Amino acid sequence: MRSQNGSRGLAITLAAVIVVLFALQVWLVSLPYRISGDRLHCAVMLLTGLFQTVCLAALVLRNATVWATIAGATVMAALSFLVTKGPIADAAAYTGYAKLPQFSEAYAPPARTFHGNGFDVINAYWGKRLPPLDYGPLWLEYDRVTLGSAPTFGNALVRLRLLNLLWLLALAAGLRKVGDAGTRLATATLLNPGLYFYFIIEAHNDILPIVLVVTAVLLSKQHPLLGAICSGAAGLMKIPFFLLGFLALPGNRSVRQRVAYVAVLAAIVICGSWIAFRAGYGSALFSIGHAQVGTTYGTGLLHDTGLALHVLAACTAFIATALAFFGNAYYGPLVLSFSALGAVLYPWYITWCLPYALRQGSALTLLVAVPALTHVLDPMFSLYPSHAFALTDAFYGVVTLLAVYALLARRKNLRPASGRVG
Repeated sequence: MRSQNGSRGLAITLAAVIVVLFALQVWLVSLPYRISGDRLHCAVMLLTGLFQTVCLAALVLRNATVWATIAGATVMAALSFLVTKGPIADAAAYTGYAKLPQFSEAYAPPARTFHGNGFDVINAYWGKRLPPLDYGPLWLEYDRVTLGSAPTFGNALVRLRLLNLLWLLALAAGLRKVGDAGTRLATATLLNPGLYFYFIIEAHNDILPIVLVVTAVLLSKQHPLLGAICSGAAGLMKIPFFLLGFLALPGNRSVRQRVAYVAVLAAIVICGSWIAFRAGYGSALFSIGHAQVGTTYGTGLLHDTGLALHVLAACTAFIATALAFFGNAYYGPLVLSFSALGAVLYPWYITWCLPYALRQGSALTLLVAVPALTHVLDPMFSLYPSHAFALTDAFYGVVTLLAVYALLARRKNLRPASGRVG
């Protein structure tokens, strides 16, 4: 009995430490000046993220109590809603797209001034003209339905965060069904400050397609058609999720089943995207990708090397997908390559690795690493902001090279999916 009480007390203490460190992070990003200009504050963000990962690892290994999980998640969710300035540029853009009169205007936005009720923050972040939208038509429709009627920007921000919080809870509920590790996966999701920071505070839209692909992973063993539909919906929100959708179907299915799955997935994404391509979706993808690469990497040997290594990591993700889909083979060190599928490696793209990690068996490790990894990858918290992306890509490229070398040297590490999801 005393041992159980001691274990419960330690779990509560660890959860409390995670929450207190998250409160410190919330305070830092709420300060009325750009945090990336102060190395001390950047160092604090990096160190708190590292400590959060350590505490989260200890917590999931000791099976956190339900009440500690609920209390910690509730407090972090409440703290997330307190941030009304700072890192909300994407939330401002989402609101701007929703407020454009015509659906097609999002892919070639006209110059527009947003007046009153706080909407002027859209122009403050993005100028007179929003960048062309590089998201799919299903996401744009979702954005217009959920935010189009928001009377103020503050209301739109609350809507975004509430919806993302619901998707985060849905993700935890889905992961709870993953075999023996389900409880720990749900805990690592609900008590994960990195997820609250990027999907609630900053309100990035990746959480919904991630939930769709994870749902597809869970459904595809018994209902591959439903899995293909969920994966297709994710691809209609963000085009890189079309590739991630291939990971939803277990690689041990027959050739006929895999062909049928791909046919349904491709038909949904291609046919659904056709409307958006007619409105300029294709050119928007190209122009935004080109602009991101051009403005992010700049010039110089380090930046060119970083870009080359980024491409290498992205190619590795394609190879990992092919090995999984056609050979039912998975390799742990290839997990991180999936976050390189975007033109720029943003920190929250770490979560793009979750579908592969679920199949490979390293999802818990990935989730626990999120608080530390995301802040290390975030250029806003870089100790060397002018080289932030180049250093990140160099790191990813080196990891990828080591993974490929190890893969070639020890092919037996390519393991079948038995014993993992699906």
